Order: sequence, then structure tokens, then C-alpha cells
Amino acid sequence: MAKVLISDDDPGVCWALRKALEDSGHKVQVAGSAELGLPMVDAAELVFLDIGLPGMDGFTALEQIEGKPVVVITAHGTLDNAVDAMKKGAFDYLVKPLRSGEIPALVERAVRRTELELEVTRLRRELGSTARLVGTSDSMQQIFKQIATAALSRSPVLLTGEAGTGRELTARAIHDASNLRSEPFHLIEGRYLPEELPDDGTLFVGRIDELTAEAQARLARVAETGAPRVIAATGSELASELHFELAASEIHMPPLRDRRADIPLLVAHFLERVFSFPAGIEAAAMRILEAHTWPGNVAELRNAVEAATVTARGQSIRPEHLPNAVRGEENVEDDEVSAVVTRLLRTLPDGRVHELVQESFERALLRQVLQETGGNQVQSAKRLGIHRTTLRKLMDRYGISS
Repeated sequence: MAKVLISDDDPGVCWALRKALEDSGHKVQVAGSAELGLPMVDAAELVFLDIGLPGMDGFTALEQIEGKPVVVITAHGTLDNAVDAMKKGAFDYLVKPLRSGEIPALVERAVRRTELELEVTRLRRELGSTARLVGTSDSMQQIFKQIATAALSRSPVLLTGEAGTGRELTARAIHDASNLRSEPFHLIEGRYLPEELPDDGTLFVGRIDELTAEAQARLARVAETGAPRVIAATGSELASELHFELAASEIHMPPLRDRRADIPLLVAHFLERVFSFPAGIEAAAMRILEAHTWPGNVAELRNAVEAATVTARGQSIRPEHLPNAVRGEENVEDDEVSAVVTRLLRTLPDGRVHELVQESFERALLRQVLQETGGNQVQSAKRLGIHRTTLRKLMDRYGISS
């Protein structure tokens, strides 16, 4: 049962609406003008508002109503009226004469949306206080809203976007905000699924595009059951039954280069809450971080900040404390790179130049970084800004041992 306010100066419309609503069990109040109706809005859960009211018109009144779904009523169903009503925040738009049979379903939709918005607000409040995702940009605010909405159900979720954008953190945020928060969060990475999968909590599969076809089909069947709830991440397009099962709820994580406004906030978060580094960062160093393209996204930024805290040794971070790659100073000069490429071009066969040059540099890079870290794969992966699973795959491809 909902509390409904009707603000219309047509007695016939008011009578028809009131009858349809009261027959469905709703409580109804009627006001013949906006001036009379506005003071009654706070007590209502839904407002039916005529735009052709005497005195203050409905559009003016609509702009003064906040936090309530409003159904606009008009005798002139023009495109301009409809567009204006929706732009001003109307929930729906009805043209006279009204079809009383449609009213109960409309009220149910409006009330349900209000309930969902209240729940989303609660969840966003929880996320704001507990989640490790950081950002005030428009794109991240949209992500927070999508997380809160996804937390309301146990439906599968597909997280798309580049590596390092925070897909695992997003999966954990959905789990932590859902009614499964007291159950386990299971993490799986690699090409295969375990023989026995959990039947509780949330199952996060970090790289479903790397799963075998058999594993993808099996995961699709698990996702359909809802036990456990499946959240999966991919950096590429999926053309399989699995994509069909997960596509109902998809969240795309934006790359850091598309939300540069969040970089100062992320840096502050890393310095204060992750690395406990009270000395802070100088403005010149922050400008360099904001200008970098961040191909490794937030993960690369985190690694760069961590490296700078080590180099700064308790002092405020200055430009010289930042990694060379971030400052734009590569370890190998351009003329040296050109000389190597020229030498390779003289010896490589046509049709495979790009592939073989890439392999040559990638192999040399891996060997050099592994040598510098004493074969430590965790440190090497962090230095390169890639996941250690990716590092192991590259080492296997090039026959490199640690």
C-alpha cells in the first residue's frame, strides 16, 4: 500500500485516479492546485501532477519536488512536453484520457524504484566507508552505483576492462555489500577450474578469457545455478555460452587515463592508508603522476607510489624519487633503441618483423628484470606492472627460468 498525492484541477480525472488507486489498496489525497499540493508532498510516496494547473504550473511544481517519484499528467501529448517532463525528473508521463487499468502497475513500479534507490543509497554509504575502491570522478561514481545495484541480487556479474583497473577490488566490494558478506570470497585464476567448486559465497574468476573452452562451459553451468554467486573478469570479448550467462549484469572498469581527476585522491590513499607514509608528495611530483598515461592503470600507479616511498626515505616525494618510466626517462636512450632496431631489420624476414622484434625486446626485458630482482617473480612482476601469472606465462613462452 502506497500513499499517493493527486494534484489536478479536473474533478473527473481526480475521481477516476482516486478510484483506481483506492481499489488497489492505496491511500489517496487530492489537491486542486500546486500551491495546495506542495505542502502535502512530504507525506506522499508518489505524486500524480497535472502540468496544466492554474496558478503555479506543473513544470514549476515538479522542479520543487525532490526525492519522490512524480507521474506527470497532460492533456496535450507533445514530444516537447514529454522531453521537458523527463528532463525535470519525472518518473513517467501520462496523456489524458487516462487508462485506469494501467495505474496499479505504474504505482507498483514507482514504489519499487523508490525502495531500490533507498537500498542503493544505503549500500553506497556502506561502500564509501569500507571499500578499497577510490574515486570521485563521474565514471567511478557510476561504478559505485553499479556495485550497489549488483549487490542487491545473486545474479552473475561480468567485469570488463584493462588489467590493473581494479576488477578484483570491485568483485570484493560487490561481495562485501551483498547478503553473502558473511560467506567466503573464493578467488580462482588460471586456465582450469578445480574439480570441486564451492557452493557458497562468491566465486570470482579473475581471467575467464584464459579458461579452456571446457572450463568456460562448466562455469556457465555454475553461474546459472547461483550457488555460488559467480563474478568474472575479462579484458577481451567473449563469444561463448559463458558470456550469455554473465551479460545480464556487466560493469566496465574505466582505465586510469580516462579518470585522471582521481589520481591525486588515489595517491593520497596509497600514501596514507596503504604505505603509512606521512611525508606526503610535492606538487611537482604530483603533476608528473597526473600527466603519465598509466598503461598499467591503478596497479601501475600503486607500484610507482610504493617505489617512490622507498626512494624518498621518509622525505616528501619529489620528481627525482619517481620511477624513470614515469618521469619519461627511459633506461635506454632513443638512439640506442634505433641502433638495435636497425640491426634487427637487416636480419629479420619480411612479414614477421613486428612479431620477432617484439619477442626480442620482451625476452631481453624479462631476463634483465629477473636478474635485477635476483629471480624473484613477485618483485619482477611488480617492477613490470603485470600480474605474476602473466609473468610466468611469458617466462614459459621464452624458456626463461628464474
